[in-house]
Amino acid sequence: MQDNGQFAALYLAFARTLTETNGIKGKAAIREAVRGYGKRLGQLKREQMLQSGYKPNLRFIMDKNWGVPCGRGAVREWLCREEEELFVNILSCPMAAVWETEPLLGQMYCEEFYPAYVKAAVSEKAQINLGKTLLNEGDEFCRLSVYLRPANLCEKERRELFPKFDAAFCNDDKKPLPELTEEVRCRLFLEAARAACEATGTDAAFLHGYDNYEGEQKSGRYCL
Repeated sequence: MQDNGQFAALYLAFARTLTETNGIKGKAAIREAVRGYGKRLGQLKREQMLQSGYKPNLRFIMDKNWGVPCGRGAVREWLCREEEELFVNILSCPMAAVWETEPLLGQMYCEEFYPAYVKAAVSEKAQINLGKTLLNEGDEFCRLSVYLRPANLCEKERRELFPKFDAAFCNDDKKPLPELTEEVRCRLFLEAARAACEATGTDAAFLHGYDNYEGEQKSGRYCL
């Protein structure tokens, strides 16, 4: 497998194990793990944008393999990438290709990941809509629409998120944004998976088989 197929397979193995061994409690743990992963990834992206001289709005949250979980292997049609609005159609997704045998588990991932990531990276007041997904019968693409309305923010929040509301902001003092690495993705997901299992009382012993992901990183076995 190439691109994000490895991570998709890792998630699917995790999700299958929890649903098969823990039923409804397992599904709760899956959702909690994905939310935790998305939130931590969003927090890191926000820190990265601030440290590099960017306002943490919608314009840059999907750059350098961040945000859109299907990563390099996806075929995207960007309709809008602005500070206040982000619209993208995902025409082909390597993760959906892996999850097509278990579409409900794949849908759970996308339902939880996008809101957790965007709200942590930008603002709790961001609005996220996943209108279509490739895993829904009859849908030919995934459609993600994200809104960050200045009218919904207080004055302090507008100043933090948008250059036009911050007279002291220097738009020229920026550093390149780094790419999200496979190792970081894998480490964060496994941390979130273990935390979710503990929080929901789910036996996480099966995750011990993935402890060597760092050693396997170069072979791409557990990585995006």
